[in-house]
Amino acid sequence: MHFTDTKVAYHIKTDKELKRALLLFRLMKNPVFSKIGVRSLRLMMKMGIPIEGIVKATLFNHFIGGETLQEGSELIDRLSKVNMNGILDFATEDIEEDENVDATLDELCRDIRITAENKHIPFAVFKPSALTSVKLLENFSSKPKEAYSEKELEQYNQMVDIYHKVFSLAKELNVSLMIDAEESWTQQVVDDMAMLMMEKYNTSSVIAINTYQLYRKDRLNYLKFQFEQAKLKGLHFGAKLVRGAYMEKERKRAFERGYESPIFNTKEETDRAYNAAQKFCIDHYKEIILFSGTHNQYSNEYTMELMRENGLPQNHPNIWISQLYGMCDHISYCMADMGYNVCKYIPYGKVKIVTPYLLRRAEENSSVTSHVPKEISLIKKEINRRNI
Repeated sequence: MHFTDTKVAYHIKTDKELKRALLLFRLMKNPVFSKIGVRSLRLMMKMGIPIEGIVKATLFNHFIGGETLQEGSELIDRLSKVNMNGILDFATEDIEEDENVDATLDELCRDIRITAENKHIPFAVFKPSALTSVKLLENFSSKPKEAYSEKELEQYNQMVDIYHKVFSLAKELNVSLMIDAEESWTQQVVDDMAMLMMEKYNTSSVIAINTYQLYRKDRLNYLKFQFEQAKLKGLHFGAKLVRGAYMEKERKRAFERGYESPIFNTKEETDRAYNAAQKFCIDHYKEIILFSGTHNQYSNEYTMELMRENGLPQNHPNIWISQLYGMCDHISYCMADMGYNVCKYIPYGKVKIVTPYLLRRAEENSSVTSHVPKEISLIKKEINRRNI
């Protein structure tokens, strides 16, 4: 019943935005059309054919908060009028090995500064593959540090220096900075970086936050392990929970290389792991800042139930809920209306920069398509309510 009030869910959307959303979700409802469309765009991008106009008119306008940090920040100011918070995400990822990261690093530092200034931006975030190439992340994750070549050790130390630069700024401005997750074969060094940053910067508050993809069979136990390690070292701890965004990629690689897939075989197993992780974090609410990033309605209802069981107010400062901008507004805005701490995850960047992110979301993240029928139904209900 909480999530059926379309007047609340779509309050800030104009009639034009609602109609555009309905058209987009109707296109996405057809899995054949959707897959062919995404693959065609990906092929055109590889061939150097300009696709910015197509992307801007479709996926970009619905799922991206703007082309600049300023536009993303202005959107958050608009959302704040309905008790909604936002997180700015410069949506660049998967850089090339020899790519210069200075511009991305500067943008992330600007993001951290804006986060410190705006009470409606509770966290900052970055993707590791925006600051270190996937090739290097894989190299670092494939063997112990002792086995690195002299060149790899130099590259690793450069990565550590970059992390210290952003996290020292976050510490100085008291900004909690989340490290997004990557594919399983590049994640080990990301986890190592997260613990390294926790040890340095989480001594008096939660600055560094790692992300746990609960569709992986080992992540629930790893979440508990990192928490216990933080406790032993006297560190403050935060956890960002997600289901995972690389399902097709993970399974394909495991099959081609002949190893057991690291992710669960069924959605039900993933759901159980995710909900168990939520329960673990909320049961330890005094010691863990939880950022629950999910479009699953039951998981959000379960969050509410766990908070009630623990006698926690809706706006408890250690519990945050989030959905992507452009998705599951019936969950986000209705929970915000009830007083919960809710954030819209707002990617931004030039169309060319964010296109790989958009195509990845559309092609590999099942959350983009699994909720489409409900999105259509609720948008139609609101359009009928407005009689437009």
